[in-house]
Amino acid sequence: MTAKARNEREKNPFNIRKGRSVEYRFQTKFHQDFYESAILSKKYKVARSQYVDWQKYEDMEDPIFDEIIDACKKKHVYKIMGFKYDWNNEIIAQFYATYYFEKDVHVRWVHWMIEGKWYKINYFEFAAMFGFGKSDHGRNRIHNWSHLSEEDMKDMYFPGREWEYGGPKGLIPFCGYLN
Repeated sequence: MTAKARNEREKNPFNIRKGRSVEYRFQTKFHQDFYESAILSKKYKVARSQYVDWQKYEDMEDPIFDEIIDACKKKHVYKIMGFKYDWNNEIIAQFYATYYFEKDVHVRWVHWMIEGKWYKINYFEFAAMFGFGKSDHGRNRIHNWSHLSEEDMKDMYFPGREWEYGGPKGLIPFCGYLN
């Protein structure tokens, strides 16, 4: 996420008057633009992935998949990546475009908008729905991180081969499978 998008994301949408040009599903122009440009226009759609069937990969007994499984467990993303539920892509996209983390003194709230209606839930209850417990509360919030720089990504690709920054072409097997 760019610094500009991160700044827009941190603005309280309840303090922003909805403009006439903003579609009913969104509160702000940023929400609508983010939905249309960052979510719907994903350049690389390698596969339709909604969850990872870890058992399938564990049964393969493949050293690369075993390494990926171990890395995901160490990074504490194994459970969330394996979270299986009936998904509605439109609802997920609207959530991702409109979510707002309210920083209250006593309680943190997650707000989001679906079909023009606002919803909210306590941050810790929200996290618990995805299998995160108290031990996870202090972990890094990777949803706030910027994308890796091209320099930081170069080790994800085969040396000397053609690759495009952020793309799937030329990825080493570990990164290609994880993608």
